[in-house]
Amino acid sequence: MSSFGVRALSMGSVFALHWLLARWMVPSEYGTYCYALTVVPLLATLANLGLPHAAVRLVPEYMALGERGLLKGFVRTSWYLVIGTSLLVTLCLLPLSWLGVGGDLRTSLTFALPMLFGFACIHLLQSFLRALKRIAASQLPEQCVVPLVLIAAAIAFHFSGIAITGSRVLFVHATTLAVIGISVSLLVAKLMRPQTKDVDPEYKVRDWLSLSVPLAFSSGIWILLTRLDILLIGVTLGTAPVALYAIPQKLAALLYLGMTALDSILSPMLAEHHAKGDQRDIQRLVTTTANWTLLVTLPVLASFAVFGEFFLSLFGPEYRGSALVLRLLIVGQLATLLAGPVDSVLTMTGHHKAYARILATTGVGTLALMPIGIHYGGIEGAACVASVSLIVWKTWLAHFAYVHLGVKSWALART
Repeated sequence: MSSFGVRALSMGSVFALHWLLARWMVPSEYGTYCYALTVVPLLATLANLGLPHAAVRLVPEYMALGERGLLKGFVRTSWYLVIGTSLLVTLCLLPLSWLGVGGDLRTSLTFALPMLFGFACIHLLQSFLRALKRIAASQLPEQCVVPLVLIAAAIAFHFSGIAITGSRVLFVHATTLAVIGISVSLLVAKLMRPQTKDVDPEYKVRDWLSLSVPLAFSSGIWILLTRLDILLIGVTLGTAPVALYAIPQKLAALLYLGMTALDSILSPMLAEHHAKGDQRDIQRLVTTTANWTLLVTLPVLASFAVFGEFFLSLFGPEYRGSALVLRLLIVGQLATLLAGPVDSVLTMTGHHKAYARILATTGVGTLALMPIGIHYGGIEGAACVASVSLIVWKTWLAHFAYVHLGVKSWALART
C-alpha cells in the first residue's frame, strides 16, 4: 500500500473512530479519552530526547556516505536512550498524577502515563522506517491499525451492552500499542541487519544529543503550542468542554494531514539533498509539496467553513454549537498550508536551533495568552488564541527560511 493509501485509510478510520466515540460516549467520558491523547504525545516527545527526528536526518546521511559504523552506533544508542528515559519519566510522574487531580482528569493521567513508553518507542521505530524510505510501513501500525482496533472494540462494547468509558477505551489503546511496538521492532531489526551486521559500532553521543535535544525541545514546544488549548481547557473547564473543543479541532486538523503525508516522504529526501548540497532540488521539492498540498486541501477547507454545523452534527447534536470554534481554527490551518513544509526545511538542513528559538518564543506568547482567552471567551477564546499563534509562528518560520537558506517554503512561490 502506498503512503497516500495509508494516509487515506488513516483519515477514514480516525474519523470513523471519533464519530463513533463521540456519539456513543457522554462528552465527559469522550473528553477523558481526548485529554489523555493530548498528554501522551507531549510527554513522549520529551522522553525520546528528539531522537526520532534526528534519526530521519542522520540515518539517510550515514547510509548515503557509507558510514555503517556510525549508523549502527546511532541506532543502538537511540534505542537504549528512548527506552530508559521513557520508563524513567513514567515512573517519576505516575505517583504525581494522583496529587491534586481528581475525577476524569485523574483517569486520563492514570492511563496516559503508562502509554508514554509505548508511544516513545513506536515513534522512534517509525522514524527508522521513514529514514529507510519504508513510508507506508512507518504509518500503517499507529495511524491505521490502532484506530481500526479501537473501532472494533467500541462496536463490541456497544452491541454487548457494555458502557463505553474513557478508561476502557484507553486500556484497549494501551494494549494495542504494546503489541504494535513489539511487531514494529522486529521489522526494524530485520531491515537494519544488512546495513549494520559485521561492523563495529561507532559512537558520537555528544554530537547526536547536541542535534536531538534541540529537536526534542522544538517538538515539545510544537505539541504544547498546538495542544495547550486542550490542556488548559481540561484543567480550567473540565473534560466535557474538552470534548466540545476536540471535535472541531480534529476536523480542522484534517486539513494538515496532506502536508503530514507528503512530509513523511519529503524529510529524508531533504536530508539527503542537503548532505549533497543540492540547493535547487531542495527548492523544487519544497515548492511542489506546498503547491500540491494547498491545491488538494482548499476544497475541504471551504466545505468546513461553509457547512461547519453539518459536519459537527455528524458527531452528535451537542457538538453543533462548536461551529465558531471550527471556523476560528480553520484560519490557523490555512496559515499552515500557505507556509508550506517550512518545519522540515529548517530541521533537515541544520537550522534546528533557530527553529527551537522561534518555537519557544511563540510558545511563551501562547502560554501567556491562552488562559486569558479561555477566561474571557471559553472554548471560542482558546480557538482564537490558537489560530493567532499558528499565523505568527508559521510566518516567522517562512521568513527565516527565506532569509537564511534562500528557500521559499510557501505555496505559490515563484522559483
